[in-house]
Amino acid sequence: MNNNANYDKTVLQEEFLKTVSDLLRLLDQAEDLAAKVRKELNAIVQAEEWTLLQASKPLDPEDRALLWLKRKLSEIMQKHPRVKADFVYKEGNVVGLRYIAPDRESREDVESVAGWAFKVAAERTRK
Repeated sequence: MNNNANYDKTVLQEEFLKTVSDLLRLLDQAEDLAAKVRKELNAIVQAEEWTLLQASKPLDPEDRALLWLKRKLSEIMQKHPRVKADFVYKEGNVVGLRYIAPDRESREDVESVAGWAFKVAAERTRK
């Protein structure tokens, strides 16, 4: 009977050690997965940072250059679905453009058309 008790104890210890080993392996896998998820979420959060492009002076929201810019931004957002852009208003005037552009190509697309439209609108005399 003593041999059976020792055998049972040894089997239980081996099963316990195997279970602990399995748990440690699963924890390692969970840590790896958590690190990957953290990295991907970080990339998403960083991609969602807004950039502000300021106009040199307050602009008439009905200026032809800004109306053109709205159309161009719509086209850019269709071409680059992750791009977002909104005009920034102060006292009824456009004072800037805030945008999210996750890659260099889309940033250049937004900045080139916005820069041109802001420059042209700023040069016009307001009525």
